[in-house]
This record gives sequence, C-alpha cells and structure tokens, in this order.
Amino acid sequence: MGSLFGVAADVVACEREGIMKNVDVTLSVWNKFHSFELISGLVKAGYQARSLDTVRRRSKAQEYKFCLSSAFMMQAAYQMPKSAVGQRMRRMLAQGSLLAFENYAARYATDARCFWCWNNHNLKGMQRAKAAGIPVILETGSTHARWADRRLHEEHEYRSLKYSGHSVSYFTRCDREYGLADIISVPSRFVANTFIEEGISTEKLNINPYGVDVEFWGAKGRSCASRPITFVYTAALTLRKGIPYLMDAWRKADLKDARLYLIGGQDAEILPYLKNLPDNVTPFGFMPHTKVREIYRECDAYLLPSLEEGQARSVLEAMAAGLMPIITEETGATDIMVPGEDGLLVQSRNVDSLVEAFRFAAANRERVRAMGESAKKRVQPYTWDA
Repeated sequence: MGSLFGVAADVVACEREGIMKNVDVTLSVWNKFHSFELISGLVKAGYQARSLDTVRRRSKAQEYKFCLSSAFMMQAAYQMPKSAVGQRMRRMLAQGSLLAFENYAARYATDARCFWCWNNHNLKGMQRAKAAGIPVILETGSTHARWADRRLHEEHEYRSLKYSGHSVSYFTRCDREYGLADIISVPSRFVANTFIEEGISTEKLNINPYGVDVEFWGAKGRSCASRPITFVYTAALTLRKGIPYLMDAWRKADLKDARLYLIGGQDAEILPYLKNLPDNVTPFGFMPHTKVREIYRECDAYLLPSLEEGQARSVLEAMAAGLMPIITEETGATDIMVPGEDGLLVQSRNVDSLVEAFRFAAANRERVRAMGESAKKRVQPYTWDA
C-alpha cells in the first residue's frame, strides 16, 4: 500500500496548473454532492468561483480543477472484489482517495477570498485558510458526526448487529473542522438541532435547504388509470433509512389492494429483512432519474422512514412529481413538507406509526391525491436557483 500512496503523491505533484487570481470563492468537495448547483448559483450571482473536485464532468465555475489521483484511487476501490480482503483494500483505497484530495485542495485554500468546503476531507485547507485570515464555510450534508454515530450504534445494537462505526480520530477531526468553520451550512432545522445538542453555537449555523428540478420531476404528470394504491420507496436500502421498520409495517398493515415499489441498491446487512417478500412488493434495484420519474407516474405516495439524514432530496423530488410523502422528521424535509396538508409525518423506529399511515392512505385515496397536489405546489419555490 505504501507504493500506491507514493504513486498517488507523484500524480498529485503533477496536477497543479496556473490559477486565477482574485477568485471570490474556492469550492472544495471530494466527489460532487450538490456543488454543481451551488457553483451555478454563485456564478449567476456574479461571483468568481473555482471548483475543486474529483468529477470529470465540468461545473460552471470560471476555473475548474480535477484531482486525478483521488479519482483514480476511488475508481480502483470500486473495482475491488466483494471478498473480505477486497473490502479491506476498498476501504484503504477510499481513505487514500480522501487523503490525496485533501492534500490537493489545501494548496488552493488561500487563493481566494473565501474557502467553501465539505466536511471530512478539507481539514488541512481549512487550517491554511484560517491562518491566512480567509473566512471558511463548512458544508455538511448530514447531522453532527457524534449524533449520527449514536443513532446508528443504537440501531445496530437493537438488532444485534456488529457496528464498526468510526475511529476516535474521525470524531476528533470532525470536531476540529466544526471549530475552525466561521459558518457551518446545514440543509435543515433538524440537522441544525443536532449540532446545537452537541454544543455548537446557533450563531455559527446557517440553514440553506436543498433545491429540486421542479420542471424535470413534474414534466410527465400522473397516470389516472385504475390500479391499486401504490407506495414507492426511493433510496439506498439500509438500516439508516429505516428499511426493517418499513417492511415490518408493510406486512403488519396487510393491505389487500396495494403495491410497494422499492427502488435502490441494497446493503448486505439489510438482506435478511428483504427475504420472502410479499407478492405485492417489487424491488427494482438502482435506477437513473429518468426511469424513476416514469415509475412515479404510477405511484400515489412516497416513503422514507429514515433514522438520520440531512435533507433527503428524494423527498423533494417525489413532492415535485405530485406524490404524497410519508416521512420522518429525521429526513430533514419537514422544513418544506407541511404534515397533514402535503403528507404524513411518522415517528422513526416506530412500526405502528407506519402501519397507521399505510391504512390511512389505502382508505383515503382521494385525500392522498389531494395531498400530493398540495405537496407539488408547496415545493415549487424550492428551485436550485432560489
């Protein structure tokens, strides 16, 4: 592994090019997340933006930088076999990818008037920016690291599953990033509250919700054909997303004229909960957005009983498609979705709460349709431009 890091270091040394001067914002993110939309907004607002990432598709930033070594190691990680040795190698490569990007991004941290970065792979850049007197915005797409770890540890313990979690050094790193940031940008009030619970000052937190492409998701309309009421779940099938509770509730509700679609990849630890699925449950696996949009035309309600999120963009997409959401507060979407008007709020880790929602929807299809239309109207202002 040492030789691999040596090669990575050599590649990083060759990646630096000439840089623009007087850049307003350097936006640094391993992978992409919602950085492309954020950069587009900055550019439209008249700012000079530099993009640092590992994605070959270019953003709209005036200056684009691509960390080849980090991208190379991450692609190598994806090719590792599913054996125990292969998975260890995958974790090592992924960690190497993050480290390579962090070293790369730190070199640009002082070349702009603001360093805007994602958490967990920009500590060195944050330190350099702060030393130079440059303000730092830390973007975090999910809850406080310690809060999230406790929630997931509780769930694994409840189900007698091994929980590897994060190392002490990971939390130390997160704490240092939180401390260095002038502003921590979070996507929802729910996330903000987890930071406040962990002692972060409210003055440091800025709530900036995600956007949705309302034209794309609303373009196809809804099918009015006679069919069973159809619920759809679209996300990775994991413990974190509440899949065991969802499946237990579906079986307990025992709806006679209803369907459940599951769209998303599956974690190995979730497979026991997906055995012997009822005949009215259809797992589709991963789908691109264009196909998901087609599936939504045949659906009535969207499900996401998550235990922990930032702000689930899939909820906003389903609302834009006219589906009634059935969600937990932990999705972070209740800043936008109004319970009782646009959809139903259920308690996380609560089977009976989900059963009640299923039975209500099945018995009140016109109400479900009306709430879906209300949800579609509610989400219209939440474009990325806004």
